[in-house]
Formats: sequence, C-alpha cells, structure tokens
Amino acid sequence: MATLDELLLHQPPTQEAGSDGAGGVFLKNLFKSLIQGTRASNAIPPGGGGGGGGGGGEGGREASEFAYHAAISPGFAEKANEASGTVLASLKKLVRHIRKAEGEEEEEDGMEGEEEEDDFLLAGLEDAEDPAAFESLADLMEDLLDIVEGSLMNKGKKKEGGAAGAAAMSNEEWERLRRMAGAARQRATASRYNMMLSQTLDIPKPQKAFKSDVDNRRDTCFRPRSWQEGGREGGREEGGETESPHPYETEIRNFSYMLWQLQVPGEDEVELQKPLALEESGAVTLVDTVEKLKEMVQVVREELEEEGREGGGGEKVIAVDLEAHSMRSFQGMVCLMQLSTRKRDFLIDTLEGEVRREVGPLLLDLFTDHTVVKVFHGAESDIKWLQRDFGLYVINLFDTFLAAQALSFPFKSLAHLLLTYVNVKADKQYQLADWRVRPLPEIMQKYAREDTHYLLYVFDCLRRELGREGGRVRQVWDGSREASLLRYKKEKFDPEGYLRLVLGEVGGAVGREGGMRGR
Repeated sequence: MATLDELLLHQPPTQEAGSDGAGGVFLKNLFKSLIQGTRASNAIPPGGGGGGGGGGGEGGREASEFAYHAAISPGFAEKANEASGTVLASLKKLVRHIRKAEGEEEEEDGMEGEEEEDDFLLAGLEDAEDPAAFESLADLMEDLLDIVEGSLMNKGKKKEGGAAGAAAMSNEEWERLRRMAGAARQRATASRYNMMLSQTLDIPKPQKAFKSDVDNRRDTCFRPRSWQEGGREGGREEGGETESPHPYETEIRNFSYMLWQLQVPGEDEVELQKPLALEESGAVTLVDTVEKLKEMVQVVREELEEEGREGGGGEKVIAVDLEAHSMRSFQGMVCLMQLSTRKRDFLIDTLEGEVRREVGPLLLDLFTDHTVVKVFHGAESDIKWLQRDFGLYVINLFDTFLAAQALSFPFKSLAHLLLTYVNVKADKQYQLADWRVRPLPEIMQKYAREDTHYLLYVFDCLRRELGREGGRVRQVWDGSREASLLRYKKEKFDPEGYLRLVLGEVGGAVGREGGMRGR
C-alpha cells in the first residue's frame, strides 16, 4: 500500500511501505500529514473579510490582514489561489484512490463495485477560485475519516490480530484525529450557521398568525392540550404549578404488539420493495390549508387500510418527521411536518395559522391508533414538540435511531442510513436552514421529503437486520415505547446559565431546534 506522500507527490515507495505492516505505515503517515495540514490551515487567516469570526477579535483582525495583503500584493493572491488549486487536486486524487480501493474490496467479496463520475465526496471541489468550493471541506474530511474507520473495523474482523487491523493506530491517536476533524466541522458549521442567521433576519414572525396563544410564562408548568371530548387534562393555556402526567401513559404501556411487528420475515420469504427515487415518484403534496389537511388524513387512512388487507398481517405503517426552529422563538416552534406512506409524501405547513390549529385535532386519532406504526428517526425531540405545539401523542412508535444503536452501527444518523440502504447522499447544508422561510424553496422541500420518503424502506431493512442479530427486534420496540412516554417540559430558568456560557461549558452546537439535527 502506498504512503500518503507516494500517493499525492508521486514519490517512489519505500521498503517499509511494502512490508507486512504497510497498512499501519500508511495510517501513521496519514495521521502525521493530517496534523501538519491542520496546523498549517489554522495558521492561515480566513479570507473573505471575516468568515465565521466576524469583524472583531482575533479572527476579524486576521481576516482583514489576509484581505489587505491579497489586495496590495498580486503575487500573494496568486500564490494563495495556486495553493488552493493544489489542495483541491490532491483531495480529488485521494478520494478517487479510496473509492477505487473500495471497489476492489467489493469485487473480492463478490459484490459489484459502483463507479460514479460525480462522486458525492467530490461535490463542490471544482473551482479553486470559488469560495463555495471550500465550504464542504470539513464535511469531506469527516466522510474520509468515516471511510477509514469503517475500513479499519472491517479489516479488524477479517484479519484476526493482523497488523493492518484496527490496532494499527492507538485509541489515543484515533481519538485525537477524530477531535481534529470535529473541530474543523464545528468551525465550518458555525460559519454556515452565522450566514444563515444573517440571511433570515428580516423574516416576519410567523407566531403572529397563530390562532392560539403560547404560554411563555416561567412560573407555570406545561399542560397538555385536550382534543378529546371530556378532556384528559385541563387546557394548556390554564398553566399550572405541578407537572401533568402523560395523558396516554396507560395506553402506551398496555397496548400489545401485533404479531407482524415481532416476526421478521426471512430474506427468501419477502423481497423488500425499494422506493422510487424522488424524481420518479411524482410530486410531493404540500398541505397548507385545512381542507388539504382533511383530504390528507382521509387518503392516508384509505391507503393504510388497503395496505393492511394486501399484507395479510395487518401491517400499517407511516413515516413522520419534523423541522423546527428556536433561534427566534422563546420555546421554539415546529415549522414543517413530513408524513409519508408507502405511496405518497406530504409536507404539512404548520406555520399556516389555521392549519397549525387543526393539526392536533385531525391527526390525534391516527397518531394514537396502536394498529398503525409510526416510524421516526431520533424521535426524542419530535415526541416533545408534537405535545408542545399540537397536543399530539404517539402510540406504537419505531425509532430507527434506536435500531441503528441496537445493531452497533458506527454511525447512527439518518444520513448514514440513507447512504447505506438507498445510496442517497443527504445535502448537509440544510441541516442549518431556517425553516420559517416562506414560500418554502423547492430544494428545501426536497431535503425535507427525503427524511420520510425512504424511511419506511429503511425500517424494513433494519427489521431484517435486527432479526439476523439474535432477535433484537423486541428490544427496539420496547425502547421506542419508552421514547413515546417522554413528556415536554418547559425549560427552567437558571440564574447561573450565563456563567456556563461565558466559561464555555455549553457546547457550540446548535440544537436541532435551530435547524441542525442528527441527519
């Protein structure tokens, strides 16, 4: 195996690199080169007049200094562009080398290697003079490290005690490498997030169009809405000094799984139907009026009944996801709900005042019907937001994140599952989008739709995988049941919260409410 220098700089292979420990040598050289490259990049002030560092402080001074030298010295700017082009070319070469090696390994295992000219890892790395070309470098490094880590794990399984296995680098070295990549990602994320904030400052507050008041008082506890006749709990607007119990706790704890939920069909019994790509599956249905919401509920119910009859075992499943925003809202708000059956995709505009008010009453029966499985990915926040904004509760939940966890997947994000099972590369930039934007751009509709369009197929694949792993299906169902018992609670005021922010004890990651999520 060639070392990094041999690969990128065309240096002749050393005798050591051709020995039995070639994999370890390559990794050591890779690790060393990455450290040197990171130190060098950190020493270069960001261009473009400030990037994520703003106009003040050390970052602002460095950016101004960079721009100053680029302006007065044509040679400086020329050298910077030349170096940028070299970096991009090297990255492309490295990625193609890795993809080629992956293809060779797949062929050895009897699988067909996939070759795509427009590989997702190379997206955006075309023009060195285009600032946008470098926005995805942190993501690129994460993707490369993901591939390396996955390769190490596979080799560790194939070669018992082999020098090229997972022990080629110490745990301390590997963790250091991951921290470096994480820091680079955080810097890129902060820059993109700041850009998103600056572009959405003038968006009118959608809360003003809501038909029901929001209780932002700190001295009252959250009270669940009641949509059923007679009510289970007092109206939320009344507030209260004590926390309310979960209004559906009894139903959630006592419902029995249907037979098909615990039985995993063998691979020779049922062929899983992979969904059509978004481009081939027809237009998404945008639900932005109460009439359309009522039509959607009727269509979904009809499809589920048909699905239950055709399946023979009563299988009825929907996929659900939410996009939320909290940066410019005290408690946060759900801006969009995605709901998919096996045939259709719906985007429910929950910022439309009339629609928002009717989402709870019209969807409650569906969401609390224990004969219908609701598939979410990373449902913890969704469960709470459904309660807070719509008075909705979920009975019979399957969380694909918990399934990935039970299967010990190295990466449990929805993006990883989509890439693994349907070969779809999620566009990460919309993790930080402001979902209050209206009208919703087509590209954001596509991103939102992807979250649920493929999720039922992913659900099928995960159930089959769980069946192979000694019957862990029930473990995931039980964990999902516990997740559906979570309750929304108002955030308590912390008089010393500012101090932790100042001292840096609270991380810089933007919560999923701000747009970022485990996608």
